Amino acid sequence: MDKIVCPNCGAAIYENEPKCPFCGYINIAGAEEKFMRDMEQTEENLSQIPKLQKKHYKKSMSKSSKIILITVVVVAVLLLGIFALNFAFEAWMYGNYEYDAKAETLWERENYPLLDEMYAAGDYKGIVEFEESLYEVNDKEGTNHSIYNWEHADFIWAYRKYEYLQYYMDILDEQGELSKFQAENVVYYCMWFHYREYADTYYNCTEEEVALMDEYREYSDEIFFNRLKFTEEEADKLHQDSLEYGYIDVQTCYKYARKIKDRFE
Repeated sequence: MDKIVCPNCGAAIYENEPKCPFCGYINIAGAEEKFMRDMEQTEENLSQIPKLQKKHYKKSMSKSSKIILITVVVVAVLLLGIFALNFAFEAWMYGNYEYDAKAETLWERENYPLLDEMYAAGDYKGIVEFEESLYEVNDKEGTNHSIYNWEHADFIWAYRKYEYLQYYMDILDEQGELSKFQAENVVYYCMWFHYREYADTYYNCTEEEVALMDEYREYSDEIFFNRLKFTEEEADKLHQDSLEYGYIDVQTCYKYARKIKDRFE
């Protein structure tokens, strides 16, 4: 199944996902597909309802027909609205610049070897800073530079979570509390590391990179089970509740983090 790039966080997601599993951003095309599947399931469920008695059916047929007609019209309007929003969104996303594939290829040939050197030196933090600098460059120059096609991009995406956990813990130690957004991310990142999502085939990580992430997992588990006082049972329950399309749903983790906000003080 093809993947697309989340326009909000830059993660690689499957094109039929209704929302990004990393940041919760709505994927219009995937949401449309899920909506249609839900509609089909509703129709199938309705077909299982026993038929009304003939006499009662005759009396209510006229009223039911009107309700069905109104329902069909409403659904049609909703679908048209979704398609219109999707069209407007794509026009807004892609209409403001002309993608120059040749220019991007040349940029990758120039910059990816530099990233390889930084990677070989273990300068993962430098790579993260380089990637973050691209947002300002792209906004200023109207380009679309990205490390998405670089062979170690998935590992850097995973490493970024580890770096953020360290940053949030420093804030907690210095200030004694975290913002709602920071606390939400701590729970999600700890879940992500503990259940080793980075080792899934969805992520293109080498065995050496997975071994490194397992070391980062030890750090996140220290936060998860000691500082936040999670139990294995509690973590497993949250994991079961949060699984969506086989991956941990970030919004479910965020919602749970808000329930245990007192643990971040």
